[in-house]
Amino acid sequence: VWTFDGGARRHVRLPGTELMRVCWHPDGEHVLTGSAEGAICVRDASSGQTSATLQAAREDEVYGLEVLSEEGLLAAGAGETVQLWDLNRATRTSLAAFTATESGVHFGGLRNPDRK
Repeated sequence: VWTFDGGARRHVRLPGTELMRVCWHPDGEHVLTGSAEGAICVRDASSGQTSATLQAAREDEVYGLEVLSEEGLLAAGAGETVQLWDLNRATRTSLAAFTATESGVHFGGLRNPDRK
């Protein structure tokens, strides 16, 4: 992962073999990673050391990460769920399941209920 601080490039090594998603925390001090094993890790941006691990799924990858506020609200997608996490408490606050179909994911029901 690279970032630019005052024009200088900084390289951060992140441990793990199957990191699926990476995003910066707005504080610039942390990087979040999502793995193929369903774990979300909060890491120090300088050292790559893990400060917290959130288990978003047991058998599915983390396919989306977005820090929504500097106060530590995280949105994550894993398996067939969308989740909200409180990073300050390392707890999941909300989970919503969705249905995946052969043609993709459908939010809010069928797009064309009459199939026309």
